[in-house]
Amino acid sequence: MAIFALMAVMLYEVVARYFLGKPTSWSNELGAILFGFYFLIGSGYTLLKGGHVRMDILYANWSPRTRAWVNVLTFFLVGFYLVTFLVGGWETLVWGIKFKQRSMSQWAPPLWPIYLMTLIGAFLLLLQSFAMLIRDLFLAITGEPIDRNPHS
Repeated sequence: MAIFALMAVMLYEVVARYFLGKPTSWSNELGAILFGFYFLIGSGYTLLKGGHVRMDILYANWSPRTRAWVNVLTFFLVGFYLVTFLVGGWETLVWGIKFKQRSMSQWAPPLWPIYLMTLIGAFLLLLQSFAMLIRDLFLAITGEPIDRNPHS
């Protein structure tokens, strides 16, 4: 949904700037905010689909069980980072709401929705990481993958 809103904002800006001669002061900032929402909310889904960057030089040649063990170890680094990020992000969100923090641009939108979306995106990424940890632990211990769709 955010990508469609982003497209609409950018289309409006192009029409206003080049056809009407009246550029907006808010469209670039709103576009950056919407793209950030799109990026953050999609990070967990990208992890699910294996779309994040990975160094496959060694990883691709390992057995599924070895890859699962490496993923389990990697989870603790990613999990630590995301939990730390969530704690700091929560404090930033509370601070932003308490002091009514706003962007320093001419438009000056409130920043707490951006902070909130960042937290939601990080939380969704942590949930997906945890789901993958469970799958990888099962594969690492048993040598068998969890069947994602047992009825097929």
